[in-house]
Amino acid sequence: MSSTEMQSVIRIFWIFILAILLLFGGTLLSSFLGSFGGGLPDEAYGLEELSQQNFTLPDDPVMTVWVWEKDITEKRELISLQPRTPVRTGPSVAWSGGEGFDFMNPRGMNGFTMTVVGDGTITVTWEHDCCDCGFTHTWWYSPDPELTGGVDTSRLSRSHNAPVSGVNNLCILWQGEGGRPADTVTYDGNIAPDAYHHVTPLVQLWGRDEAGLNDSVSQDSMSILIRIENRNLLGRLTATATVRLTMVSHWRGAGTHWSRVREDVIRAENAGRAGDPEALKWLDLAIEPPTWTAELIGYTQAE
Repeated sequence: MSSTEMQSVIRIFWIFILAILLLFGGTLLSSFLGSFGGGLPDEAYGLEELSQQNFTLPDDPVMTVWVWEKDITEKRELISLQPRTPVRTGPSVAWSGGEGFDFMNPRGMNGFTMTVVGDGTITVTWEHDCCDCGFTHTWWYSPDPELTGGVDTSRLSRSHNAPVSGVNNLCILWQGEGGRPADTVTYDGNIAPDAYHHVTPLVQLWGRDEAGLNDSVSQDSMSILIRIENRNLLGRLTATATVRLTMVSHWRGAGTHWSRVREDVIRAENAGRAGDPEALKWLDLAIEPPTWTAELIGYTQAE
């Protein structure tokens, strides 16, 4: 082999070594940046828009979302959310007569609880589903290794933009009912206890009655989007999910009207007569409980 050929072989060898060193250095740099939450953009890891029209979960997802599903008897069972499958959730409730319902959940968690389980850091934020209402709403959060729905209520967030985080699992509690969440304030910090969102008057559905009672009964609701991210130990985004939470109140005011006509209906039934259908409609409305519905509307995972 001539000296020229030998130099060509040595040159190729060193180019090969240099390429390996550059590849190794790039990997170290990416890992270093990733440890600070930086690195490549999310799209580089195969993550698309959070909400998708049609999607499926992997056989072994790196992140799962758990809620308490209620059946018609108000019994609850812990389940993981599946794509585009609305789940009736929230605490068990019982009609107390008069104006509303009593919550039967321990520790006063009157609202919606959700637990996210993943491998790494889980970060959760929320936003209104359609438009901002001008208020901020408090939610509570803490790790919940046992998936009981229990949170440390000393930990709270009252901001759209301040995410809450946990390692490997995180439990969220949203208190309130329908379109009137608990602990609502204006952006400048003023308490707004009577802040409602979408309100549906009964008169809008049934029309105006002679006594004008339909005007005094209404149902309020609101819907929020819960955005979830899971990052591994290097800070790289590995999975995202979006859950739509819809909260609908009981019919406010219906219990008052039922209490007013209740004695007349009972006397009529004791006398063997049918109750007044107009009066019984208030009972039907009054015993309709508030509902919380959770739906997994998006999930993506890095390949």
